[in-house]
Amino acid sequence: MEYTIPKDKETGVPVDTTITVSYNRRVSQNNLEQVYLRARIDGIYEVVDINTLVDDKKLIIKPVSELKHDTKYTVIIYEGAVKGYPDCTYADTETFSFTTESICLDMNDDGIVDILDMLWIASKIGPVNNSDAGRADVNSDDQVNVLDIMFLSQNLVS
Repeated sequence: MEYTIPKDKETGVPVDTTITVSYNRRVSQNNLEQVYLRARIDGIYEVVDINTLVDDKKLIIKPVSELKHDTKYTVIIYEGAVKGYPDCTYADTETFSFTTESICLDMNDDGIVDILDMLWIASKIGPVNNSDAGRADVNSDDQVNVLDIMFLSQNLVS
């Protein structure tokens, strides 16, 4: 690997990121089923569904759905997943990790998470159909509802 996007141990990575692994020579796919993205959630590793493709000197990894906020992810590229040009299989397993961005719960941008943010979410109740509603949908279930308010209530500043 020459470099990765995101970088190893990078934090604050957007949840809609596409992962890029760059090599110092052209690569081709060999066995892309040997490329994994794992999430560590509540101390347990879960495999994330991804699509992979090779483009010149890059392996591109696209999660099927948006990643979870404030979660550590590890990319694992097992030996033989890609091969260098002309026909050289990479012999080592390569790994790197990153952490996604945290959810911003200060909905009204006043610098504090409080009951006013709960009221702001309540004013957006319904389906996610605009950017404000998307922001209010803190649990990412495509609905702004009491579950979003409950999630925020667990993070109120006392």
